[in-house]
Amino acid sequence: MQGTNEYYINVGSRLRYARSAIGMTREELASLFGINPQTVYNIETGKVKLSLDKARVAAEGLGCSVDWLCGATNHLKLNGYFNGKWFNMEAELEPFGLETEPSF
Repeated sequence: MQGTNEYYINVGSRLRYARSAIGMTREELASLFGINPQTVYNIETGKVKLSLDKARVAAEGLGCSVDWLCGATNHLKLNGYFNGKWFNMEAELEPFGLETEPSF
């Protein structure tokens, strides 16, 4: 079982992974949350916890599931519209520790 800090670091890694996969900047995600980009960085690095409400907003904005974002599943499906483009991507990823860049 993961420790609490490790869990939040991994949730942040998944957030960063999905954001990068659709070409969203940290600033754009911050705008979606109504927070500053430094706070997004702190969430992505596990320094700040991602609340359930923010996880839901992130999942909707990124086109992924809250289940994937929180680590309940390894099947990533990104589906939505961002920056004038529709996106639809699927991948089976490792449970946590997503250090690589997306390769769809």
